[in-house]
Amino acid sequence: MTDTPEKPKPHRAYPLLPADFDIGYGKPPVETRFKPGKSGNPKGRPKNGPSLAKSLGNVLYGKITIRENGEMKEIIALDGIFKAMRFKALKGDTRAAALLLHMAEIHKVQQRLEPRNEIHVRFVSPDPAFIAELERDGKEDK
Repeated sequence: MTDTPEKPKPHRAYPLLPADFDIGYGKPPVETRFKPGKSGNPKGRPKNGPSLAKSLGNVLYGKITIRENGEMKEIIALDGIFKAMRFKALKGDTRAAALLLHMAEIHKVQQRLEPRNEIHVRFVSPDPAFIAELERDGKEDK
């Protein structure tokens, strides 16, 4: 026997590394370790995409162009949906009518039309003397 130390065998997985280099749990090879000052995740965590609520809001409140009474109008899509439902309801689609009326009831929709120039007269308690006077005046004109 000689007193010269035995030459270590090369590592099986990494033959270029010295044989005395330990590789294992918590000891990755030197060339695959993170370099000092450089992140292990350079792009960072990806940002979340748009939420369902935000996407739905963009779709419903986005502008669309419609033709109404021969002229082009730009309205939000939600208004267009309600106008289409109203059109179907007026054509006889009972499901569209029921849904519109149900939504109006839930959200307590009130009439928001321009006031009409109509006069409504209602007698609360007619005075018999006044009615007799009107009848007398009507007979005298004839």
